[in-house]
Order: sequence, then structure tokens, then C-alpha cells
Amino acid sequence: PATDARRPTNPTAPPARTVGATDLGRIEESFRFLESTDDPLTDMVKTALYYGLRRSEVMAISLNKDSLDMENRIIHIRNTYISIEDEGAMLKDATKSEDGTRNYELSDDMYEFFESIIRKKEENKKFFGNTYHDSEFLFTWADGVPFRHDYVSKHFEKKMAEFGNPDFTLHNLRHSCATFLYKEGLN
Repeated sequence: PATDARRPTNPTAPPARTVGATDLGRIEESFRFLESTDDPLTDMVKTALYYGLRRSEVMAISLNKDSLDMENRIIHIRNTYISIEDEGAMLKDATKSEDGTRNYELSDDMYEFFESIIRKKEENKKFFGNTYHDSEFLFTWADGVPFRHDYVSKHFEKKMAEFGNPDFTLHNLRHSCATFLYKEGLN
């Protein structure tokens, strides 16, 4: 039988399928719904979808050059976000797998998007004054307090249920990104 040159052949592997992927139109509608409700996760969700990041990877993006290098227009995925009960949010110096460490160039649109997030954070820091929690994380509550893992997942699922897409999870964004890239002919 003919094989797709973009896929490795493995006679024992099950046929490829798009687990958890959904069509681009449905994702755009979901994203517009989040935006319309001024949801605190909107920027995080956009970033996760655009780069196909895991929840712990997108939550780990920080405002230092080793993570979000605005000068060189690169986002480095080298860490994961962990939350320890007594210690709070922290960065783990590793990704889920060895292949997980990677870099992405920032397109002009994503560069401007990240600049707008940084400006918002600076405005919030002025607004909250000495009560602002000055964490290194890019995606936080308005007062700078980092999101919790469990909040991010549960809240996203709740919002998707409100939208009418109750089976759509944050991890589906990763699968969807991979599916869109595959459909464009990428490995």
C-alpha cells in the first residue's frame, strides 16, 4: 500500500488519528467567546494554541530573557511550571521530555501580542502599587499572582462548557495545533 511520505511507516502502529483536535472555525469561535467575556485566561489560551504548548509550558513563560527574549524575538521553552502547596508557583528546569526543549521565533503579530501583555502587566503594577505580586511569570492575575494549575484547567473546561463545547480541554489546543501544522504539510 502507498504511504504518506510525511509520516514514518510502522506496520505495528495504529493508524494516525487526530485525538482531541477540532476544526479551526470552532477554535476561533471558542477563542472569541473567551475574549468577549474578558476572561483572564484569554492570552494564555492564545499562546498555547499558537505554539501547541502544554499547560505547564505556557504557564512557565516568564519575563526573563531565558524564556521570553523580546530583544531577539524568540520564545524559549525550557521550563515547566509547578506549584508546591507551601512554596507556591515555581519553575522546574526541565520539560516533560528531552524533545520538549525548543525555541520559537516570534512573528510580528506574536511580538506585538507579547508587548501588549507586558504593557498590561506594567499598568497593573502601577495600579496595584505595593500590593502587586511581582512574580516572574507572564500569565498571572491582574495583581501579579500566578494562576494555579488546577484553576487553569478547571476554569477553561467550565468556559468551554458554557460555550457549548464541554469536551474541549486545554490539551486539545496542543493536538489541534499539531493537526493544523500536519495539514499544512509539516512533520
